[in-house]
Amino acid sequence: MRAENKILKAGRWAKAAADVLRGAAAGGPHGAVIGAVKAVLPSLVKPLLYALLGVFLLIFTIYYALPSSMYAFDGVDNADIQAMNRNAAELRTLYTKFAEFTDSAADAIAAEIPAEGYDAVAIIKKLDALGPEWTAAICSVLYTQELPQIGEEELKELAYRYVEYETDEESFTEEIPPESEDEEGEGETTTTTVTRRRLLIYLNGVGAEKLMERLDFSEQEKEWARFLHDNLTLSQYLDPELGSGEDMGELGDLVFTEGGREVVYYNQRDQRWAYHPYGSYTVSETACGPASLAMAVSTLSGQTVTPDRMADWAYRHGYCMPEGGSYHSLIPEGARSFGLTAEGVGRDGQKVLNALADGKLVIAIMGPGTFTTGGHYIVLRGVTEAGKILVADSYSYGYSQREWDFSLILREARSYAAANGPFWIIGEGDRNG
Repeated sequence: MRAENKILKAGRWAKAAADVLRGAAAGGPHGAVIGAVKAVLPSLVKPLLYALLGVFLLIFTIYYALPSSMYAFDGVDNADIQAMNRNAAELRTLYTKFAEFTDSAADAIAAEIPAEGYDAVAIIKKLDALGPEWTAAICSVLYTQELPQIGEEELKELAYRYVEYETDEESFTEEIPPESEDEEGEGETTTTTVTRRRLLIYLNGVGAEKLMERLDFSEQEKEWARFLHDNLTLSQYLDPELGSGEDMGELGDLVFTEGGREVVYYNQRDQRWAYHPYGSYTVSETACGPASLAMAVSTLSGQTVTPDRMADWAYRHGYCMPEGGSYHSLIPEGARSFGLTAEGVGRDGQKVLNALADGKLVIAIMGPGTFTTGGHYIVLRGVTEAGKILVADSYSYGYSQREWDFSLILREARSYAAANGPFWIIGEGDRNG
């Protein structure tokens, strides 16, 4: 019986691997991730999730390390993959329209609320957008990646579940003008004040976590949706509105010293390299990884490496992601290539604090939150006497001069990171060796 179980498990994982490869061919790494949901979701447990993640990352490296021209993803002959590509393109369009569906759902819900006995109705909407990434992640899990089952009607139904409402009421007064005088000059000439009742309808978006509860997702399904969302927001493209947002000009040579060791500071938007290319983007837009690594190398190695030089190095060595940003492996492997020590410590907060107390630097990949809407590398450069964290944020000079609660840093660090991230301890190497 035990041998039969092993055979069954091997067959299940062989099918999952096939789904991963099929998804990768259809949609790159995102397709690889979600392509395996159907195969493994019913029996997945947390240890297997991490094992599967390792398989995904290996596949991502294989596909992206080689020229994409070798893989004509959109022009493959396989009819199933062509159909999947067409379906995925249609879904992307639908996901971007989810905000419209949500607004229409809110109107429909408001129309169903009884308003008898009221003189007026006021509708107040606060429909925070779920966003296409969360929409895609939740739909992928909800329909176990059966793409043909996901259409406009399904998304409209999901939008209906996304909206919740509350009601209240208020009184208001209304002045009734006098009736016109008759020919004799007689009639009502005074204004009448009347008290009315108004129904207030508040319509809100419930957010991703509450939506998953409304859909009765298990903890396992929630974990899958979060995992998919994190992978769909891997891009490290930085919105100009984040951080201080101003045109930095040329900052010159800057060194931070307060609360920690001296750190050479570089800003991506410094005009000396802001428009230097990094893949299909610029240093200003997506090179937070090279800029953070440049700060660590320039601080700890005794050599000066600016963000543009590090961006060129990262691109030549295959660490630049096509969708914008850098693979997580850039940090530990790049640091070692420049003679430094590097250790990925996962989410071990105590090791991070110990390293900062020892005068080492820590590079972190942050997820959506205070520092970014997608992904963003920052350097942790010290701890104050009050226990606050000092950072060197290559995109925001203002954030780099603030003190941060470690709980916020730990909470907003990316949930899933390759190369033993999201925290990497960087230390001085043996300069004599």
